[in-house]
Amino acid sequence: MLERLREEQREVDVSSMGSAWAEREKEHLERTLGEEE
Repeated sequence: MLERLREEQREVDVSSMGSAWAEREKEHLERTLGEEE
């Protein structure tokens, strides 16, 4: 039971890290595209 809980916490960490990284990546892309115009 405890092992399953730890695995779920790891998955949550990865997904929240992924979304935070995606947000930064999106902002970076928008800045890059904005500079080209």
